[in-house]
Amino acid sequence: MVFHFSGADVRLQPVNTFMVNRDLVCMVIVPNSVNPFSVFGNYAQINFQVEYDLQKRVVSFAPTD
Repeated sequence: MVFHFSGADVRLQPVNTFMVNRDLVCMVIVPNSVNPFSVFGNYAQINFQVEYDLQKRVVSFAPTD
């Protein structure tokens, strides 16, 4: 799955998309129909370094192990 942001695409791996518990597999991404914004949650950020440049108002994601 790929999230498209202004100026960058973030490709997620299965660990960022699904939670596995015994015999159950659950997708950890849900639609947001209540608020005008979305949250890029903690599962989506697993194995990513996230950089916040407050002066330039830029968020960067770099895959890591």
